[in-house]
Amino acid sequence: QWKVPVFGLESNGFQSLLCQSIREAIAKRGAEEGVSWQVDILPVVNTRNKMLRVKSLEPLVANHWLQWSNTLPQEAYRQMAEFIPVDGSGFDDFPDSVEGVVRTLRGLYDRRSY
Repeated sequence: QWKVPVFGLESNGFQSLLCQSIREAIAKRGAEEGVSWQVDILPVVNTRNKMLRVKSLEPLVANHWLQWSNTLPQEAYRQMAEFIPVDGSGFDDFPDSVEGVVRTLRGLYDRRSY
């Protein structure tokens, strides 16, 4: 929908195998719409414990630096509201993916030229 120029893809485990398939799907969709759509896929390598990674979002959420779309599914809001930083505490896919997005954006910001 937004034809983003860059996105991060978790590259731990089998996810690293998805890169080429995603690139092909993007090219196909661009061709169907009659536009050129090039995307840089950045690897997001998780080396820290998931709980610590997600917990790093706390200042961003507490200070309202993260903005949430009102079109997000209720499950996303539920997972953020009920997240407890303890292994095995329940569904945490949405908070984990938000952390990956934040890390990807920080990486892009750090690499930009001044």
